[in-house]
Amino acid sequence: MLFLSTPLNNLPCNISSDKYLIGSEDKLELSMNITNEGEDAYEAALYVHLPQHVSYIKTEMIGTNPSEMVSVLCSPPTLENDFVLKCDLGNPMMAFSMTSLKILLKPNINDGNSAMPIQIKLAANSSNPELTTSLDDNQVDLNIPVYVETDFVIRGLSDPDP
Repeated sequence: MLFLSTPLNNLPCNISSDKYLIGSEDKLELSMNITNEGEDAYEAALYVHLPQHVSYIKTEMIGTNPSEMVSVLCSPPTLENDFVLKCDLGNPMMAFSMTSLKILLKPNINDGNSAMPIQIKLAANSSNPELTTSLDDNQVDLNIPVYVETDFVIRGLSDPDP
């Protein structure tokens, strides 16, 4: 049984920003724990469905004791795989283990007309059978609002009519 959670607040995923500024150079950081609370999970993987305008930078392991570190291999999102980042979490991902990841992303939104929220879908899965009643904690939908900020100054001289 795999599920996604955050270390501190039992929400599915921590995001570095609750909204994103169009034209910003800031990166989005998604931090999460993937926990196996059952038997060894074979072909365990994390799938991150990204919009086309969000670039994948890298995935980092966080807060893991080097002696307990498992190899996490991520395949970058491409047009051929429908912009899905796939991270293999171990084969098997050991029973009652947890993997903590941080995924760095860079939205490429420079057009104020495309101020739609950034929608990211995360799902953890393995080839082990799982009860349908416990599948809800395996996936998370994120909506990150996008906003525009401008500095607007008007300067001029008055030219009154005589």
